[in-house]
Amino acid sequence: MVEPRLLFVYGTLMSTASGSMGRGPRARLDRASRTMGRAAVRGFLFDLGVYPGLVLKLRGAVPGGEARVFGELRELIEPGDVFDWLDRYEGITCEVDAKDGCDYRRVVRDVARLDASGRQVVMPAWIYVYEGPLVGARLLPDGIWPP
Repeated sequence: MVEPRLLFVYGTLMSTASGSMGRGPRARLDRASRTMGRAAVRGFLFDLGVYPGLVLKLRGAVPGGEARVFGELRELIEPGDVFDWLDRYEGITCEVDAKDGCDYRRVVRDVARLDASGRQVVMPAWIYVYEGPLVGARLLPDGIWPP
């Protein structure tokens, strides 16, 4: 399987983010990628304080419940180079394929975006998924950061 050159961002790394958190990495990502526009992925978004966390599944969530997280899709120029520093920024201190032990994990999921004609296009992209504790975190039901 060929790994995607696409990255879905939904928080401090979005080109529209204006906070001081992530300013340096955001500028670095701007130089290492091109923005492909707004996109969405299935999941739940939580306010973790100064940044958000995307969770794929919730215990007790309604089966078949459709929750989406909105952000933007980026095409990476050199994915390997970007992930060398971006994984550190995201706090990944274990292997990407690890099943536990990290608050964030980078995975490939289907991401939807609208093309120039307004049709929805679904494509695989890397996303950073939050797997840490949710104690004190607030669910953002509209799936948009900042709240």
